[in-house]
Amino acid sequence: PLFGLGIPGSVSAALLVGAFMIHGIQVGPLMLRDHPEMLFTIFSGMIVASLLMLAVGWYGLRIFAKVTSVPPNIVIPVVIFLCLAGIQVQGYGTFGLIVVFGFAIFGYFLKKFDYSFVTFLVAFIVTPMLEMNLRQSIILSGGEISILLERPIALVFVIITALMVLHLGWSSYRRNAIRRASS
Repeated sequence: PLFGLGIPGSVSAALLVGAFMIHGIQVGPLMLRDHPEMLFTIFSGMIVASLLMLAVGWYGLRIFAKVTSVPPNIVIPVVIFLCLAGIQVQGYGTFGLIVVFGFAIFGYFLKKFDYSFVTFLVAFIVTPMLEMNLRQSIILSGGEISILLERPIALVFVIITALMVLHLGWSSYRRNAIRRASS
């Protein structure tokens, strides 16, 4: 669905959409017309990567299985060190470290309050497109927001969105009420 419709179907696809947006490439059905060489390069790269992964996985299976026996109290500090060293090597310096720690704290609180990382990431990617299209619609209508309620397709989407928000609020309220009643 990513290249055909521009809809990320997974976390990695959402990250790919973000990378394309940074480079000014609009993912979707027109990508084949606007950037055919990039699309064919991606498909070719995926085929080559699949074959290489097959070979590496086939011959390295026993070695990789031994890596899982390393305790997490050794793996986690090594991964954190490599991330921070990578930031320094890239040349981002202290600012990069502060950004990483800021996002680490943000991620910690998202995890603590049970927010979905996938939902946050998809919203982070899709929101700029939503804002741009909403802005274009309002400009085309001469500044009238009521155009969103006059067109049947737009009205259906507004109603579905309102119902989803109400359902989310109601289910969250019920879940909290049940938790309070049980404790």
